[in-house]
Amino acid sequence: MYNQDKLINILKTSIGEKSLNEFARTSGVDAAYISRIINKVRTTPPSPKILERIANASHGIADYQELMQICGYTEQTLESNVSSIYNKIKEYHKYINNGKNDDDNFYEIEGFIENFQQYLYILEQNIVKKSKKPIFLEDIFDFAHVIENYKYIAGFILLYNEFLQLLQLEDYIDIINYTFIDCLNIDNIYNNLYTFEVLELLSLHSKNIVLKSFDNEFIKYINNFSHCLSLAHLKEFDNNTLIELFKKKSQNDTFNNNYIDDNNNPQYYMCPVYRSNFSWAT
Repeated sequence: MYNQDKLINILKTSIGEKSLNEFARTSGVDAAYISRIINKVRTTPPSPKILERIANASHGIADYQELMQICGYTEQTLESNVSSIYNKIKEYHKYINNGKNDDDNFYEIEGFIENFQQYLYILEQNIVKKSKKPIFLEDIFDFAHVIENYKYIAGFILLYNEFLQLLQLEDYIDIINYTFIDCLNIDNIYNNLYTFEVLELLSLHSKNIVLKSFDNEFIKYINNFSHCLSLAHLKEFDNNTLIELFKKKSQNDTFNNNYIDDNNNPQYYMCPVYRSNFSWAT
């Protein structure tokens, strides 16, 4: 449970003789944001990222773990968060396949992941190159084959929703004018497939979602998110099963898994862990 009064006391003690603006500069947290907490205008707890900044600026008055407990958070790693998301993917895959989740269609889950990793790579390049070009769903999927792709589009949207919610929790983004799509209404998704072609996704200059942080820390975060997805999926298989999965997938290439790199060369990949676009971020 969020102990608002205790957090306020810690903030006041941490500020001490300094002005609010001085503490804000030291911590990297907006002064108006801190003021809203102290004056109880903001009633929800700060994100873990904000708490870490407050802890670093408190000069030992409070550590990060204490602030996490005060704000009602249980410590969760990115890997555990992505593992929970992966379990949702499996349940959703079963749902859109009428309760079936067997070897004959399990390769589709890998398709969900690969398509989303393709988006993460495009997002990374968009940020690194400081591009003003927006990213749309049509940059990920070939809408000339939209009917065949509808399951993968639905799976992508589920992953995108979960990704945005994590970024919101970590205080990386502000959602301005984006409405989360109801993935459980598969009929609505199927009937509106062509309208999703122009669905704008998060980018450096996206209109519906503001990216508050786009430094190396954020690049590291999206790379690690991608790798955690790969690991969560690969944990499902032993080596022999992986070989069989490759064989099945090579015979079921119905979704858009090819990507053109910056030199206009097609990139083919069968398992997310083998994508050359990503490097482990530490």
